[in-house]
Amino acid sequence: MVQPKEEQKKAWLLGVGRDNDDEHLRITRGHNYQLFGGSEETHDVMQEKAVKFNEKLRERGRHLEDISHNEFRDIAHEIGLSDKNLPPTPPDPSPPAPHPPRFFDAARAPAASPDPAATRFGQILRPI
Repeated sequence: MVQPKEEQKKAWLLGVGRDNDDEHLRITRGHNYQLFGGSEETHDVMQEKAVKFNEKLRERGRHLEDISHNEFRDIAHEIGLSDKNLPPTPPDPSPPAPHPPRFFDAARAPAASPDPAATRFGQILRPI
């Protein structure tokens, strides 16, 4: 039986410059990045950052698809990007730990039922 190929993860760096006043459309595509728009200066800076980011990945022996969000942020800070230029950190996927149930001592509380059988079986501790 032939096993289906696992879908490979693909990650891209995306740069969008919004300060274009000369109406020249600038697009640069690289191995794992695409840059759109911006003034000539902005587009040059985006190209420089994309190349430096990939150099840092090569130095670490890593691929963009394989790094964590924290490692992405570390590399971005190393090449001079500030947090305002980065996507927000995703929330932690693990659910918060549940609170243990709270109990009270029914023997100390006034009896809720005059039925003696109800107070004898399982009424010492009950969840609230």
